[in-house]
Formats: sequence, C-alpha cells, structure tokens
Amino acid sequence: SEEMAKEYEEAIAGLNKLL
Repeated sequence: SEEMAKEYEEAIAGLNKLL
C-alpha cells in the first residue's frame, strides 16, 4: 500500500543519514 511505501522510504532516508 502507499502507506507502507511511505514508511519504507522514511526508513531508507534514516539509514542514509547514518551512512
């Protein structure tokens, strides 16, 4: 669903901040 895609994108953005 779109909501899951949004949460997934936010999680990836958080990971990219750490890298």
